Amino acid sequence: SALRGLSFLATVIIVVSLFVPSAIVSGQNREDVKVLLSEEDAYGLVEVTEHKGFGTLDLRTNRQHSEGTSSSRGIAGQRRQGLLPLLLHPGARRMLEVGLGTGIKAGVVENGALSSVTAVELSPAVIRGSRYFAPYSRNRSIKVVAADGRQFVAYSPETYDIISTGVTPYRAGVARL
Repeated sequence: SALRGLSFLATVIIVVSLFVPSAIVSGQNREDVKVLLSEEDAYGLVEVTEHKGFGTLDLRTNRQHSEGTSSSRGIAGQRRQGLLPLLLHPGARRMLEVGLGTGIKAGVVENGALSSVTAVELSPAVIRGSRYFAPYSRNRSIKVVAADGRQFVAYSPETYDIISTGVTPYRAGVARL
């Protein structure tokens, strides 16, 4: 009977997660959240929201995948991820970031540390959303390319010392990167 109750609870959780809009589950409908950008393209829904109480921004795709935030912890984490490749390859001059997100990770490198930073992003809506995070980027000279990352790497005549990505592996097509 305890197992039956647990099974029932698991079923309710699954049904609720499938049919209740993710915006309600994630708290996106709260009055303290202001939607700054809501745009759908061929790759999904992209939203930039501002939490009015904290003044932080969030970039989300399909109302569930967080692509980044302007919270102090979020910025610190994105900056650490951006510096890691440079620690592993300190003599690098050219870097490619596959998946722009907020642009904070690609923009962590101070101007002059690398001769060029290029970010390739599949979703034009994510590129537009990343502009809200420009004040948190330390590098204003990032070249942003709207293209498929795998195709860009395969066919670009450019060469890079570092190719980095923060794209999460559980999304469709990412394993082919």
